[in-house]
Amino acid sequence: MVDECHRGSAAEDSAWREILQYFFSATQIGLTATPKETKYVSNIAYFGKPIFSYSLKQGIRDGFLAPYKVVKVHIDRDVEGYRPEKGQLDRDGEEVEDRIYNPKDFDRVLVLDDRTKLVAKKVTEFLKESGDRFQKAIIFCVDTEHASRMRQALVNENADLCAENHRYVMRITGNSRKAKTNSATLLTRNQNIPCW
Repeated sequence: MVDECHRGSAAEDSAWREILQYFFSATQIGLTATPKETKYVSNIAYFGKPIFSYSLKQGIRDGFLAPYKVVKVHIDRDVEGYRPEKGQLDRDGEEVEDRIYNPKDFDRVLVLDDRTKLVAKKVTEFLKESGDRFQKAIIFCVDTEHASRMRQALVNENADLCAENHRYVMRITGNSRKAKTNSATLLTRNQNIPCW
């Protein structure tokens, strides 16, 4: 069984592919919720056409997946890109490379604190406008450092509820011992804790 088979196995030059080829004589079944079919990567090229497909819509209808709502917010720097001022320094006093940065760079190559604060503000506004600030919200972050910054920005935006319950906003990461023990609890229906 190759879970998340869209990750490494779909690319011909990946380390995963080498392992799969080593065990080529074994029956290999690829599982993924997000198949990849591009010019460079293909699940179908390796595993063949899907023998079973279960749609997101059906999963929601059957009660296995949570319904969701997409809210698009166009942040100027995400749309237009970001170019630092000439000679601009980062927190460590190093000069920021003079080029145009885009969303793929944000929180990986370049941290824009104002952008993180704006995202937290928009999420909070959405929850306030919905009339239920206790509805579940999951915000996916690039890494644990980004998750910490985002958590703090959300705490700042929701200081009233965080004062009542310090667990109103929780950082859930794979490498956090506390997060591993709390993640299942935080995501249950009867907990009034938005988490990300």
